[in-house]
Amino acid sequence: MGQVFTPEHIVNKILDEVGYKGENILNKKILEPSFGEGVFLFEIIKRLIDYCESLSMSKEEIKEQLEKNVYGVEIDKDLYKYTLDKLNLLTDTNDIKDVNWKLYNKDTLTYTNYDFFDFVVGNPPYIRIHNLSKDVRNNLKDYDFTEGITDMYIIFFGLGIKFLNNKGKLGYITPNSYMKNTSQSKFRKYLIKENLIEKIIDYGSSKLFNNADTYTAITILSKNKIDYNLTYSRINDSEVFRKPIAFSCGLETQANGQLLSNCQTNELQSLVGDTEASAKVTYNDTEASAKVTYNDTEASAKVMCNDIERSEITNKDIEA
Repeated sequence: MGQVFTPEHIVNKILDEVGYKGENILNKKILEPSFGEGVFLFEIIKRLIDYCESLSMSKEEIKEQLEKNVYGVEIDKDLYKYTLDKLNLLTDTNDIKDVNWKLYNKDTLTYTNYDFFDFVVGNPPYIRIHNLSKDVRNNLKDYDFTEGITDMYIIFFGLGIKFLNNKGKLGYITPNSYMKNTSQSKFRKYLIKENLIEKIIDYGSSKLFNNADTYTAITILSKNKIDYNLTYSRINDSEVFRKPIAFSCGLETQANGQLLSNCQTNELQSLVGDTEASAKVTYNDTEASAKVTYNDTEASAKVMCNDIERSEITNKDIEA
């Protein structure tokens, strides 16, 4: 599929979810890999300018913020030039002249500014690797999560995680296929083992892109989680399902509605009913507490080792 351009409301949703807003903007480095028409960059720059102006910063100070903190990479020369012109028009309109942008016309796969960014956001390319040329496929073998019939967006997840500093957050809109496809099993296990998942908004069969049939999800990852809490919501035709779709840690769903994930010593099993679910969790043989949110309604589970205790999750606010 390649380039699929992102609706503005999805851009704003992702920026809000990773926390790129208000006082959390200033002096924070943010990257959009494979920026296409620069939809994310445009909103990022608008937010940064608006916040700087709210602090009565000078035009030169705002220009310095833009030059030091906003980054982007795009391989397509025409899209790169189009975005550069659009961003220059935006800053010129705000009387900020001659910005020395940190935007690069190159392949994101060759960009190695790792462990650097506070935020990585975007809509990475959706291309099955087996549809690429043999030479390109051979060059991808050294990247993470390239086993089997995988997709470029999975590689961009791996790269995005590497780009983040140790407190960074990532927000992508991608196909939701990584939650269930066999070829992404290693990637799912990695997310669980490293405790990176903060939130998933699964749009199910809703189509967010007019020119694409892809089923999508927003995924928010964090390198600075201090607990095992996460939120999973599933949306269809703009409506949130009213009963639990999954106990989201595992992301591997069997046909009978049982959610099952095995990641070395990590196990999660959840049986979903109309109004309540049961969970049994082992996490690295250590006790911990976990909080799961079903469609914005909180439920709790006790995490135990050695399968010795089951905790019941009752969610009375969920309708059958």
